[in-house]
Amino acid sequence: MAEKHAGVGRLAAGVAHEIKNQLTPILTDVQRTIVQIEAGKELSSQYVMDRARTIEEASRTANKITMALLDYARESKPEFSRFSIKDSIEMITTLHQSDRKWANIQIVLEEVEIDKIFADKRQIEQVLLNIINNGCEAIERKGGPGMIGISVKKKGSHAIISIRDNGIGIPEEDQAKIFDPFFTTMAPRGTGLGLSVSYGIVERHGGRIDFESEPDLGTTFRIYLPLEKENKDAIPT
Repeated sequence: MAEKHAGVGRLAAGVAHEIKNQLTPILTDVQRTIVQIEAGKELSSQYVMDRARTIEEASRTANKITMALLDYARESKPEFSRFSIKDSIEMITTLHQSDRKWANIQIVLEEVEIDKIFADKRQIEQVLLNIINNGCEAIERKGGPGMIGISVKKKGSHAIISIRDNGIGIPEEDQAKIFDPFFTTMAPRGTGLGLSVSYGIVERHGGRIDFESEPDLGTTFRIYLPLEKENKDAIPT
């Protein structure tokens, strides 16, 4: 119980800190504009546009944090169905290829030993998207270009989805914290909730998520999912 309360305290502190970071530029620009108006100064359209863009960007980020927090807190139960993981990966790959931001990153589906899995399609696609986005960010931070390789293999009664990037890697001192809420190495763009949400989704599926990472060489995430909802076999190591 003490550990749970400590965790809630850290989460609340994280929420307050992240939202405050976004409210600060909004409040600053609004106050600056009020001072100019009260002083009788005529505001140029460029001045107003610059202030509006700052407020819009901070508001969008705050909304992104809020939505990610709702996903984290919702913990919705998976709605299991049988679907093609290959189709889901190819859909996500197509989305990334159409985004100019990731034009220098190649995403390759290298191997599919097993296609149909029994899981919540939307939630698993969210996990894949979170991890692939992290991989793209890691490659961009390294200076790119780069590649993300994806494979789906079968081991016993589990499917293992591996997502490997050749990005900047995760520093050794940060590796124990990457699933913690609000921990991010991609500030100010990252909310620090993507991997926490992904961890919870996989756990509620009766699976496991782990990773290996070497600084400057890249990171590999592995998602272990039972092939059947009722499967109680041990997760392979």
